[in-house]
Amino acid sequence: MPEWNTEIQPERTVEAAQAIPAELGRAGALHLLGKKAEAIEELTRLLDRRPDYAPAYRVRAMLCMELGEEVRALEDLEKYHSLGFGDVQSRLARAQCTLKAGRWQEAAEQFQALLDANPDLDEALLGLGLAHLRLHHLEEALSLLTRYLDRHPDDATARFGQAVALHLAGDVDHAIPIYEKLASDSEYGKDCLINLCSIYRQKKDGDGLLACSNRLLAADPDSAAAREAAAYAAFVKEDYAQAAAHLQALAEKGALPVESWMNLGLCRRKEGQHELALQAYQQALALQPDLAEAHLRVAEILNELGRSEEALNACRAGIEVCPDVADLYFMAVELHDRAGRREDAEALLEVLALRQPGNADLWFRLGNMKYDRHAFGEAADAYRAALAAKPDWAEAQLNLGLACYESGRYDDAEAAFQRALAIKPGWEPALRAAAVNALKQNHLDAALQYHRQLVDSGHSDPEVLYNTAMLHEQLGQKEEAELLYRQALEWKPDFAEALVGLGYVLEGTGRAEEARQCWARAMEIKPALAEDYFGLKS
Repeated sequence: MPEWNTEIQPERTVEAAQAIPAELGRAGALHLLGKKAEAIEELTRLLDRRPDYAPAYRVRAMLCMELGEEVRALEDLEKYHSLGFGDVQSRLARAQCTLKAGRWQEAAEQFQALLDANPDLDEALLGLGLAHLRLHHLEEALSLLTRYLDRHPDDATARFGQAVALHLAGDVDHAIPIYEKLASDSEYGKDCLINLCSIYRQKKDGDGLLACSNRLLAADPDSAAAREAAAYAAFVKEDYAQAAAHLQALAEKGALPVESWMNLGLCRRKEGQHELALQAYQQALALQPDLAEAHLRVAEILNELGRSEEALNACRAGIEVCPDVADLYFMAVELHDRAGRREDAEALLEVLALRQPGNADLWFRLGNMKYDRHAFGEAADAYRAALAAKPDWAEAQLNLGLACYESGRYDDAEAAFQRALAIKPGWEPALRAAAVNALKQNHLDAALQYHRQLVDSGHSDPEVLYNTAMLHEQLGQKEEAELLYRQALEWKPDFAEALVGLGYVLEGTGRAEEARQCWARAMEIKPALAEDYFGLKS
């Protein structure tokens, strides 16, 4: 700020003394006695009487600046200059007030004009740097503030501005030591600690954040920023009870914002205090009734507490004010489904499908529900809708293929399985489904190809080995069939069907005695085979 000349100068002549208004003299006396507000009143009375008396505007602006009323001071300075008066110091004061008033671009222009005319005017250099900082011109701000600090290295305002510029530019490693050095400053210390808390929170540095929040609490026990920082520090360190205690302390001191109530609910839930978590989320809803996440959390907690019908009502309340939030529908569907109300669950998904026809996830879920009640044609349509929204979804292609298979549309099923395998080559579930579908169509070569892929990719469980052996056998490839039957039996020695199949291969290759031993062992394992052997089945 500029320094104002407030010394009382003795009058030189009687005529000069009579030219000075009495109100100005009284204002000077009051200011000298520390009665600044009363001095301003005297000047206001003077200007009411003599609105064109320019010096009174300048003096009143000075007093307003001393009281921190920069916007009012700016009005007086602009009036003072409009009357044709002004000098470097008054123009500097006007630029500083313009900056304080938040008219940053104007302030930058005024400071620049001052510097152009007075290159050594360091106060204008500082002001211009701060104006560019406010305008988020970070490179310019840092350059100007660095130039100023070269000549005034201990200026706290410039140091703080430099730290903020570095912070905003993402260079927190250089901002931190400046903030730390200024943390005990009477004017900027609190803001430095708040900004340090922000940095440590961003870095998820629980220890640094905790230490910084404790310093801020020591400096200002009522600081909401300190409590919030301490709460987050405790949360990062997984001390949910302590985090909740800090947030609860904030709640007891006054109204918490919605975000803090949500955080308190999360902490209470993490520490297993479900009823208290429920209250916190309900407080958030009282402040913001259309907050979908809060509705969902209320429903989840009620469900966890075993109050499923209340949870369902919570979903309904959420859907009423947030009709396009899919998770609320999905939660309600789950509750209906668990209660055995599958028709209600499916109907709810149909409602959501009308609102969100491009939601692939809901069509997939709807397809699964229709598949479960054996409405395979409807299920296939739902899976197609899911794929229209998300074409590269292998699971939806697989389920479409299964629905087509169950509907008897085997060619459509084969196409769907092929698309699934194109998305996820070698995918076991799709290979198994394609293999079964090929067997159903008696496409033995295709079925064998799928089974061989399963075996070669390491999915050679006894049943896959058995099916592959059978296919080789039916295609006349007895040597391969024997090898696979034996591999199946290594995995599962009491696999009766594999023993029977191996017996047929052995018989067909002239090893009748070995074949009989295999069949005998199979009948011991599975006595029902003896009915065929003795011809007992009608």
